[in-house]
Amino acid sequence: MKKSYIKINNETIPTPDEIDFEFRDIEGSSSGVTEAGITHRDIVRESVISISLKLTLTSQYLLKLSKMLKQTTIPVKYFDPYSLEEKEINTYCTNFKVSLLNKNGSLGIWGVSFKLEEY
Repeated sequence: MKKSYIKINNETIPTPDEIDFEFRDIEGSSSGVTEAGITHRDIVRESVISISLKLTLTSQYLLKLSKMLKQTTIPVKYFDPYSLEEKEINTYCTNFKVSLLNKNGSLGIWGVSFKLEEY
């Protein structure tokens, strides 16, 4: 059975060429280093995820995907590599980049990369 790594708006997107998961903690304003050199961390949220994707797409799917990623809030389901389960989050899109890989007729094949940041 084929594993779906990412769903945007409950729609499975093509299998990415590359996918990177980055988990980070968000610290409060009281975090920092004291005069004595002691580090204090005030963690507000743990394991906030950023998902970086690279895909190869046709012009038709590029148009469809770019419309999905223009939303203010993007519901995403992803395969969590730590729990091996599907998880659901709300995200927004950053670093959307497109490059022409191959001119196929008048439309072409496109390399697309972007990052989905969890709210």
